[in-house]
This record gives sequence, structure tokens and C-alpha cells, in this order.
Amino acid sequence: MIGLAALTAALAAPAIAEDTQPQLTYKGMQSRLAACAPCHGKNGGGDMGEGGGVYPRLAGQPTGYLYKQLLRFKSARRTGIPPVDIMHRLLVNLPASYLQLIAEFYHEASPPFPPAPPRDAERWQRGRDLVLHGVAGEGIAACTSCHGAELEGQPPSVPVLAGQYARYLTIQFEHWKQGARENAVHEHIVQTLTMRDIEAMSHYLASLRPAGSEGDAE
Repeated sequence: MIGLAALTAALAAPAIAEDTQPQLTYKGMQSRLAACAPCHGKNGGGDMGEGGGVYPRLAGQPTGYLYKQLLRFKSARRTGIPPVDIMHRLLVNLPASYLQLIAEFYHEASPPFPPAPPRDAERWQRGRDLVLHGVAGEGIAACTSCHGAELEGQPPSVPVLAGQYARYLTIQFEHWKQGARENAVHEHIVQTLTMRDIEAMSHYLASLRPAGSEGDAE
């Protein structure tokens, strides 16, 4: 296991002022962000290893969404999977201009998706109904109303849900249910959902792939 000090050193930005844009090529960023691969996979492809889907796929997410989340981790307004402070400790000393480059790199990255997980027919259908149609009588809109007809995200700041890891999604639903993440809309939605609903939605979303992105994991 790579130590936190080594990860921090690998990720560290060049010595630059906050208002100076670092001159790093795509390949340079690819090399520097290898420090993120132990959790987020090669080029942001996601947690395809021992974590079992705990850490999300970053590749292809809207730049604005990624940048906003990096800022939240930097300021400790958002915490991650235990150890909960690791993202804050990695990012706290990095300038905003460098975080913008990180966001742009992962937005442009396009590693293949892993094979879709096996479907549980009943759970998949339940998840599909909730994701595509919302909760009748509860004023809960379908996920597609914000995240796009194919759950492909909406730039600049609404993330891609199609193909995200089920375990990661379930954990995020739980965080909103507990008030551990900032999003009033999501906090309202999850209060109406049971764990069965949450797991079904996560299962369905994990089975999807954005158009043109089929492929096996590297």
C-alpha cells in the first residue's frame, strides 16, 4: 500500500502562485495523477480492484462537477470514504488552478468501462422504474430530469450516473440520507427511499453504459 506522504508528493503541484496556470501537458498530468490510480483506477476509470466499487469513476465527468467536488474536498466541506480525511489532506495545499487542470484531465480521459455487472431482474426493474419515473405521489422527479435522458450527465455541473459503481452510488445515497453531503434536492429525495429502493437504483445505474462507451476494463 502506498503511503499518504508518497501520494501527496506525487500529486503535488509545481511551485506556482495561486493565480498562475501551471504548464502541464496531458501526458504530464497523466503521469502526475498516477498517484490517484490506487483508488480511482487508471486514468480515472474507477475502482476495479479490491475496493469493490467504493471509489468512483472520474473519467468523462463534467469538468465543472469535478472541479466543484475537488474544491469541496480541499475545504473539507465534503468527506470521502474512510479514511475520511485523505482527499482533504491530498488537496489542501493545491492551488485552484491546478484543481481545474485535474478536473479537465479526468473529463477528457476515456478509459474503457468494465463489463456490466450481472443483473438481478427484479432489482434491476425496480431501479429502472425509480430512475426513469421517480416516485408517484411523492413529488420525486425521475433522475433523468436532471442527469439527462441517458443518465449521461449535464455539463457544466451535473454528473454522469450511467456506469457508475453501484457500491459507490449506494454510499452516496446514504451520505445524503444522513446529511453528510450538501445537496438539498438529493437530501429531500433520499428521505422517501428505502434501502431496497437505493440499492435497486444503484444496481440499475451501474448496469448502464453511456452511448459509444462499451468495452472491457484495462
